[in-house]
Amino acid sequence: MATLSRGVSLNVGMRLWHLETGAERIALLLERYRAAALVLATVLYLAVTIGISLWRPFWYDELFTHYMARQPAAGIREALKEGVDQLPLPYFLAVRAGQRVFGEGELAARMPSVIGYWLGCLCLFHFVRRRTTAVYGFLAIAFALSSSFAYRYAFEARPYALMFGFGALALVCWQWATENRRRPAAIAGMALAVMAGVYSHYYAILLVCPIAVGEFVRLLRLRRIDWPVWLALLPSVVPLASAELGTNLARYGANFWSAPRPSFFFVFYERMLQSLLLPGAFLLVVLALYYALGIGTRQDAKPTTPAPPLHEVAAVTALAGLPFFGYAVAVLVTNALVPRYVMPAILGLAVLYSWLAYFGPRSRAVGVIALLVLAGATGMNRLLELRSMARERAQAPGLALPEAAVSEPGPIVIENPLFFFEASHRSPYRSRLFYLVDPKSAPRYSSTHLDPGLPLLKRIAEVNVEDFDTFIAKHRRFTVYRKGDASYGEGWILDHLLASGARLELKERKGSDRVFLAVLPD
Repeated sequence: MATLSRGVSLNVGMRLWHLETGAERIALLLERYRAAALVLATVLYLAVTIGISLWRPFWYDELFTHYMARQPAAGIREALKEGVDQLPLPYFLAVRAGQRVFGEGELAARMPSVIGYWLGCLCLFHFVRRRTTAVYGFLAIAFALSSSFAYRYAFEARPYALMFGFGALALVCWQWATENRRRPAAIAGMALAVMAGVYSHYYAILLVCPIAVGEFVRLLRLRRIDWPVWLALLPSVVPLASAELGTNLARYGANFWSAPRPSFFFVFYERMLQSLLLPGAFLLVVLALYYALGIGTRQDAKPTTPAPPLHEVAAVTALAGLPFFGYAVAVLVTNALVPRYVMPAILGLAVLYSWLAYFGPRSRAVGVIALLVLAGATGMNRLLELRSMARERAQAPGLALPEAAVSEPGPIVIENPLFFFEASHRSPYRSRLFYLVDPKSAPRYSSTHLDPGLPLLKRIAEVNVEDFDTFIAKHRRFTVYRKGDASYGEGWILDHLLASGARLELKERKGSDRVFLAVLPD
């Protein structure tokens, strides 16, 4: 029995030794041909991401970007002053530039995000490889691409991928500055990267926090202030001086639809890491196996490498904890917080994951296995997304308006603002679709935020957004379509119609969707 046990152990040990040798070869190949591997990764990324960008139709937020960017620069500025959208002007100018090159379709509006996300991945690779090897740099990229929540912004016409890209670029430039590598250029690059991030989205000002934390740790170690680095952070506040930001805070801050709540942290990390749970669990099993068989304690399995500097550990940890800084800003200033506002936290999580894989076990095989698992998970996630996109595209032309809604002559009032804007962009019934606004009456029936940008949509797009009283004065008989559970506060329309003396006749009910015929007395 003992002989059998020793034979099994020897056999397992030999297999693991072969695995270790194979992993060593892969690691050496990736290190030697890292430039070629990065080119290949770039080609694959662009092929998949551009493909999704061409296939996936615009959703509500993206339509604001699309129509805003179609305006001349002066028109965009005026629309921002009126509160049509809440993003900085330079972002729309960047999208507008893309539209001039690629046309006015989905790809043009999404190209800044496509480029921004990959810029972040390349910088992530460089930052991690500086302390480890190419394998773990690619592991960090795989981590960022495997998170379905984070990756979706690579093909969305909103600035979150740019925040990600500029945040990673600022991190690399800061690393160079602290090492005195091309220091003047590195400090200038860091200043421009953070400022460009804030010019993309105001919440990118949070990118200052991890660098500040890292610099504070450097201060304690060096016992002196690195003034050039601190001064390089000052230009990031320039975008915050815009008049549009003050207008938006006053307009949206009182009752934003997503105010900060303590549950935000759980929601954020759950969404960010959900698609990584299975690959992460597999890696833990591999680690446990290696340590159980004694391979993880071998001193010659991997050359000893100095741990990352403490200031980098502090900065990366703070970056992974960006939701906490975002929560503080939301509570104290904006009263607005959704997970995508702090999406660059994935950078910190990716670095910590890669460092753990490198500095934890002594085996190179762990890093290679983790890379292969995450690459496989990424491929699987992308296939599932493409399948979902195909279904979404098939439904896009008519947006599934109920027969009871389109068969009745006259206007169709859509309660859901998201569905209304998307249908007004793509539906063949767009001329019949209306959305009603009444900022004074709506709060009586719903505490949920009524988007102040909706009454102003006519400023940038040909849509039928009308004042409630004006509409019912012209139309005494029309259809009302409630799509979903009225979670966006749109249920006020039906309540206000009843209060106005309207008779509502239920014409169709399917799940949570309802179609009513509204008839007002003469």
